[in-house]
Amino acid sequence: MKICFVHEEYPNETNFGGIATYQKIIAEYYANHGDEVTVIARGSKDVDYYENNVHVYRVKSENDTNSIESVTEYREKVAKLLFSLQQEGAIDIIETPDWGANTILFEKNRKVPIVVRLHTPLKIWLNYNNNDFGKTKDLMLEWENNMLNKANVLTSCSQLLKDMIIKEYEIKKDIIVIPNPCNIKSFKNNQSIPNNDLIFVGSLEERKGIITLAKALNKVFKTVKNSKIYLVGKDTKRNNKNISTKEYILDIIDKEYHNRIEFVGQVDNDRVNDYLNKANLAIFPSLFDNYPYVVLEAMAAGKNILMSNNIGCLDILDSSNYIFESGNEDDLAKKILKFYSDMKDYINKNNIKNVKKECSPQKICSKMKNIYEKAIKEYNEK
Repeated sequence: MKICFVHEEYPNETNFGGIATYQKIIAEYYANHGDEVTVIARGSKDVDYYENNVHVYRVKSENDTNSIESVTEYREKVAKLLFSLQQEGAIDIIETPDWGANTILFEKNRKVPIVVRLHTPLKIWLNYNNNDFGKTKDLMLEWENNMLNKANVLTSCSQLLKDMIIKEYEIKKDIIVIPNPCNIKSFKNNQSIPNNDLIFVGSLEERKGIITLAKALNKVFKTVKNSKIYLVGKDTKRNNKNISTKEYILDIIDKEYHNRIEFVGQVDNDRVNDYLNKANLAIFPSLFDNYPYVVLEAMAAGKNILMSNNIGCLDILDSSNYIFESGNEDDLAKKILKFYSDMKDYINKNNIKNVKKECSPQKICSKMKNIYEKAIKEYNEK
């Protein structure tokens, strides 16, 4: 099968988050199991090369979301490249994320089926971010809506996101729920001594629930004297005050506890496992998150998880973990203190087992391959 993945995010040059991680895992799996795989992504120059058997095309563009000219130019260049590959017979099917509608200008010439993978469209993202996005917001909303309705197949990483899409859009077609695959080889439990330390991994932004967590920590630190927290992730101004979130956190947390907070900043993915192994409880307090890879990675590292009830990974967590009401700092503090009182083992073997079972690339890619084959068959029969 000739599969083409299209989105501006693809490691390492444009490695922005979960979409990039997803595309690399799935593209390389297929490319190394007998399929011809092409990736179209953004880059600093127009170039193509092979990487781990994947044919990668980089399209030079800023894709500046504050410039209609810039985002249009990028999608025009993507459409031109897709048309050329289609003419050459190099594509049987396209998969692209909802975010950014990268393939929208190819629609008028498309003669192959397209699978749109739901990661979180802008319409839902805007509900949880104090951000006007930029001058292209209305155009992007229109593009994403059109792409969702024109897709031959829609797949979602979680039931939570599927339900949101159905509520926000007039989607009449079925949405197939398949978890994101996770390359868990780099994540394992190396911890030998239990402790009371906590860890948060993610960008410091309000949507990630970091403000809720900061408010809860005053109550936790007051009760538990020998604990600290590692905050692993880049600082942003994505909050209701439009200031440094790090400074916002320090304003919230009592000064007497500041020495118990370590702002690690953004680190390379291969260093995240080291920090996960410094703590006994990984906290993911997002107001909303579709299917964050950091949760899967923490599970693979055998961490106990405390997570809000508005994160898609609920699908694979069992009762050995802790869930709190999203946005409720009192409930969050209560659940952290419950973790301490329960004195759980510092290695959660259930989490290691569950993430291997539910999110293995082999299992996920096999399911997706069946979807591709069916989509191609149905498209060609029309």
